[in-house]
Amino acid sequence: MHVFSHLGIMTFFCWSDQELAVIPQESAAVPMVYSPSTRMNELQEVWISLIRALEFYWYEDNEGLSKTVHCSSPGQTAAYFLHGEMELVRQFEQGQLDVCIRWIKRMWEQMKTESWPIPKVKHMAVQLRREMARLAQAGDPDDRQVDGFVRHRQLEAWMLDQLKLDLELYMRHTKMWSDHPEINKIIDYINQHYAQNITLRFMAQYVALDENYVSSLFKKKTGESLIHYVQRTRVEQAKALLLETESPVSDIGLRVGFENDNYFIKIFRRFMDVTPSQYRKSANQ
Repeated sequence: MHVFSHLGIMTFFCWSDQELAVIPQESAAVPMVYSPSTRMNELQEVWISLIRALEFYWYEDNEGLSKTVHCSSPGQTAAYFLHGEMELVRQFEQGQLDVCIRWIKRMWEQMKTESWPIPKVKHMAVQLRREMARLAQAGDPDDRQVDGFVRHRQLEAWMLDQLKLDLELYMRHTKMWSDHPEINKIIDYINQHYAQNITLRFMAQYVALDENYVSSLFKKKTGESLIHYVQRTRVEQAKALLLETESPVSDIGLRVGFENDNYFIKIFRRFMDVTPSQYRKSANQ
């Protein structure tokens, strides 16, 4: 008998020239699957099938011991996940915690829907975690904890916790959006309160500076007007909601701070060259 372990999945091989009987226990501390005796020329197929069978526990939080050799085929949406990873990194760099959380939840739900193999899910988690740690200048992350997760939801919760920690560290390193503290304060406020009524006058009062001075200073330090920055932030939030929800376009516009449908569609199209409905349709194809 010998043991092979990878990404927290441990396989026990019992070699014998005689038929072996498996006596299952009433309960198990971790999810387990097993196979009856198998010929050598069938070993690879059965082994893969057993690892796929663990998804019965990984995705659905089931308990117990299962005997199965059924093998299903995972969905393949590599292009979608490449886009998701790139978008997650981009939103991370902009300090958009809410959008990053939504992207991770949507990716995890997609993996469950398509029944991704557990090693592939864990590899994706490690890849994302390393990228976030790199951006946060957190050094080489300890990925060993990923091996110990036996449920899809546990790994998702851990990823969200790590996201918050890494983004907090990233913001401490790069919070200086510009070299002017009042402009940084304004940007931070917009990122946190984009759905509220934000005007140049209000932000000037917020940082106790002259309105005209704030207008010219913001453009000088960021390369865009304050109102343009507010609109772009709202559009980025709307993009995530269009992809992850089935809410009407009008509701999404209101949620991110646009006063009416027509204005939302007009501004969204200015940034994206398509309407919100067209963006949602093309992204889901």
